[in-house]
Amino acid sequence: MKKIMVMMLVAGTLAAMTACSKSKDAGETATEAALQKTEASSQTTGKTETAGQAEDKTENLALDAGKEQANAGFVVLPAYKYSGDDIYMNAMLAKFMEEKGGVFTQADVTIPDIVEVKIDNNDPQDIKVWNYARAFSFKKEGTELVAVDGVEVLGLMHMKETINGYEVISWEKAAYGDRNKVMKSLKKICDNDWNLVYDLVAAYRDSSLYHTAIMRMYVEENKLDIDRYTIKGKTWYLNDITTIEDEAESGFEGTFVQKKDDSSLEIHSLGNGSFSVKMSLSGLGDFAGTGSLEGEVLSFKLLSGKKESISCAAIREGDMVTVNVVQSDLDQLPEGSSFGFYSQTDTSTDSDAPAAIEAIE
Repeated sequence: MKKIMVMMLVAGTLAAMTACSKSKDAGETATEAALQKTEASSQTTGKTETAGQAEDKTENLALDAGKEQANAGFVVLPAYKYSGDDIYMNAMLAKFMEEKGGVFTQADVTIPDIVEVKIDNNDPQDIKVWNYARAFSFKKEGTELVAVDGVEVLGLMHMKETINGYEVISWEKAAYGDRNKVMKSLKKICDNDWNLVYDLVAAYRDSSLYHTAIMRMYVEENKLDIDRYTIKGKTWYLNDITTIEDEAESGFEGTFVQKKDDSSLEIHSLGNGSFSVKMSLSGLGDFAGTGSLEGEVLSFKLLSGKKESISCAAIREGDMVTVNVVQSDLDQLPEGSSFGFYSQTDTSTDSDAPAAIEAIE
């Protein structure tokens, strides 16, 4: 199972993005599909901000043990401390606290976590960590922690190794709000790598298992009577032992169809993160091959009966799997095109759903 990376988190609530033109860079469409469900702005418990927008505040993110906050009615909870063995995390935490520690309302405790999406440590003087970082302040209500406020960020931290450990030397943050600004900033941060853009967005869209693991460790290490936590009205239980691999594999397993023609997508697990894939497209015939799961992206290469090949990347969003063409030998199936397939059991629920997802402008 993928090693769970914890920590902070900051900025960039991505705006809902509508589909636009076809045939763009490979991977761009999958990102659009993921972003379509993203809130235009955080509500009730979450805030987002661009670089330079934070107020100059220096309040602690959590109350020190034994310290009371006058007239606030808060419960004094132990401050969160990172206890893992990730060699970069404390430096990233320090940077996060320095820049974002005072931009949201405090409560009983602030729990930060960082999902490391990709690490490039080839240059010890410029170690790159693409990540999704967030922090929420929680108020204890009975056996539940309820988020009061928070901040989230997608970005890239540049680090270097020093005699005293690691240090973050710069932090590139994604924009938020306007879809064009979001995509432009993510594309720049990821050096035009659309697969990485999607991986970042996927982490933003659903990293609940990572976050639940962090919350569980905090509760267990401090022996607290907490069994669940709630953010933006959604509740997660700490005794949920579902693994990330289990969730991702079961999400792709099965048969998916298009709603307006006879196109279909069949995905079956072969074990060890590999899958058999068969895709039938109306007017183009059948394609078959194998794929692998990296994070929440299923990548696969398929061959037609005439040995024409296509390489694809797929994302699961609820009842839909969006397949994006990364490379193609077929003029009828150009790079950048995409297809939306729905769970076979869900084909009668929405007859007007689109048969394909178009690329973002």
